[in-house]
Amino acid sequence: MVANHMIHQILVNNGSSADVLYWPVFKQMGIDRDRIKPFSSPLVGFAGEQVQPIGIISLPVTVGTTLKQKTIMVDFLVIDRPGAYNAIIGRPALNKLKVVTSTYHLMMKFPTEEGVGEVKGDQTQTRRCYNTSLKKVSDPTPIVIGTVSGKSRNEPKGEPVEPLEDVEVDEGIDPKGILHQLNVDSSVKPVKQKRRKFAPKRNMAIAEEVEKLLKAHFIEEVYYPD
Repeated sequence: MVANHMIHQILVNNGSSADVLYWPVFKQMGIDRDRIKPFSSPLVGFAGEQVQPIGIISLPVTVGTTLKQKTIMVDFLVIDRPGAYNAIIGRPALNKLKVVTSTYHLMMKFPTEEGVGEVKGDQTQTRRCYNTSLKKVSDPTPIVIGTVSGKSRNEPKGEPVEPLEDVEVDEGIDPKGILHQLNVDSSVKPVKQKRRKFAPKRNMAIAEEVEKLLKAHFIEEVYYPD
């Protein structure tokens, strides 16, 4: 329960240093926007991308069932960008709740005055949200990621990070000649290769090229259970 509203599709993220509430959900809750206070620092993601929050708001959050419940005040950063979840509960709220999480059991437990409270996740909904988060979400609105000389700087997604070179291609080329595909047997279990070590200079060069591809949204990092 967030501010007396039952909110589903909340990501419990031990790696997040902030508690996040997405703007579409905030609007549906009918809370007065004047309650949002300014917040100047941007949110920085794992790959270095930055998002400027609309602001910060303190809301009561209740977790648990019946008698074994706990209510705390959570400072949510309100952000306006597409996402697979309605909110993210990070370390600040988890520490207040004194939560112990288990990703394997999809459950978190916490102390209450009446004993140990618990919250269970929904496996089907979790998998659906996870699959959605792996897909590219169309976002026609540029995201404000910083300021230059006191003015907002908008940077749309997908802009080239290097100068482009025009290449003339004759008409009638068979796509099979330039099509890349992986001939993978779905019945064979993938094998994780050993990590390869490179010289420091090569590591720097690799990191720079990977960063360019990430910024261009040409590649994205994904996680698998195995």
